[in-house]
Amino acid sequence: RYMLGEDGRLHTYTAVLAMRLDALPALPLPLFNGGAPAEKDEKTEHVQVYKNGGVGALNDMGTAEAAVRAERWAWVVVTRKPNELRTYVNGKLCASVKLEKPDKGAAPKPAKGKDADAAPKAAALRERFVLDPAYLALFPTAEAGEGDAPPERGLSVKYVHVVAEAWKPSQVAEELFKLRSADEEADVLQEA
Repeated sequence: RYMLGEDGRLHTYTAVLAMRLDALPALPLPLFNGGAPAEKDEKTEHVQVYKNGGVGALNDMGTAEAAVRAERWAWVVVTRKPNELRTYVNGKLCASVKLEKPDKGAAPKPAKGKDADAAPKAAALRERFVLDPAYLALFPTAEAGEGDAPPERGLSVKYVHVVAEAWKPSQVAEELFKLRSADEEADVLQEA
């Protein structure tokens, strides 16, 4: 059950991914964005894995103590609530990014009267990192066109889950413990 904002998108959520990289990225690796493909000349912001292994956004690369390591499974948790996005790697806080509300002064004023049809339309104000329930792009690439194979990345994903609440740090630890325990149990059963 999702509580969508006035714009029809999810503003408060927790996303959980279990992922493994063969090597840390040389350039920031987009983890996800929560909207449809960008319009021409529109910039899409991503939660990213940086070359230090940190998971963050808006150039907040996170800490070395809580980072994705090459050739190891990592449980990445992203929580978003109004004005804040947090990332966790294996239950440790990696980055805490303050989000500002969109600047209402940035949108052009709509024209009135006979000039209304010829005037540029006011741009919709977009909050950062909100999710469109119809479109979630995991590891999106700008290089790949429709129908193209994505570039080779040495990336594995075994779990993705999104809930419509921003977990508190204690919930992150508790839920990851449950998930990791269930994952390890499944691995043992599979090997038997």
